[in-house]
Amino acid sequence: MEINVQSLEILHEKETSLIGRDNGREFLVKLEKELGSLEELEKANPTLEFKFPREIITMNKSFFLGAFAKRAIALGKQAFLEKYDFSSSEYINLKISSHIDYALKNASMDSIVRNG
Repeated sequence: MEINVQSLEILHEKETSLIGRDNGREFLVKLEKELGSLEELEKANPTLEFKFPREIITMNKSFFLGAFAKRAIALGKQAFLEKYDFSSSEYINLKISSHIDYALKNASMDSIVRNG
């Protein structure tokens, strides 16, 4: 399933940087209102391709975590990368891999602290 972020009017048309965990969560809430939850979309579609406008030049770790960390943790890195595709700048695509690693690493640490 192709999700054209710009056509959903989730982002402001002049936005160039996706930053902040709260903004990532807000992005997710708006997306869910338009299309349903990510988990529902995963079940209904073999892949989810998020198409970001070329004007978006960066997505920081906090934004990614607010929007996608729960699904990355639930699926694991390999399954997440097989299910989710991000059509964006090369820079953002390179960053996403490290953002996934961070989400998984911190999820593991949190579970050790809670269960240890």
